[in-house]
Amino acid sequence: MNTYTVKEIADMLKANPETVRRWIRLGKLEADQSSRKGGNVVSEQSLNKFLKTTPKYAGIAASTIGLLGIPGLIAGVPILTATLLGTMVAQKSITEEHLKNAQIPVSEMLKFIDTSIKSSKKTILAKKEEISKLDLEIKAEEKHVQDLRALKENLLKSQRSQASSVREEK
Repeated sequence: MNTYTVKEIADMLKANPETVRRWIRLGKLEADQSSRKGGNVVSEQSLNKFLKTTPKYAGIAASTIGLLGIPGLIAGVPILTATLLGTMVAQKSITEEHLKNAQIPVSEMLKFIDTSIKSSKKTILAKKEEISKLDLEIKAEEKHVQDLRALKENLLKSQRSQASSVREEK
């Protein structure tokens, strides 16, 4: 059974080694420590268990895991599961090569991709609407600034006029 050091896991998951140590301290990632000097050692089984419960890092691992040789790879490309597919689509890190090596029926992948496309389109529409609302708010604020500048100018004129009247009376 393969084992991994804290540094190897940190590199694989693009995380700080201290973050990996925190996962170990919190019990999220099981590790053995034969000596303080040797540091923590994580078994392949423990790492896979952690990745199954942490989709964010499963997607990251899927794109880098081939470097470490974890089983479930075809020609260095992780075999996709439904969880990894969803995570990778969400992170926009899915490639055609990943899809070719997936252990998911093509019909299921197509449904998932269609659903993701619809979801993305809805997100785009919502963001465009939000931008339109923000544009209106910006125009209202610009008008407010313009009105305040005009008011300020009128007050300054009035103040100068009053000061001039006071000087003339003296």
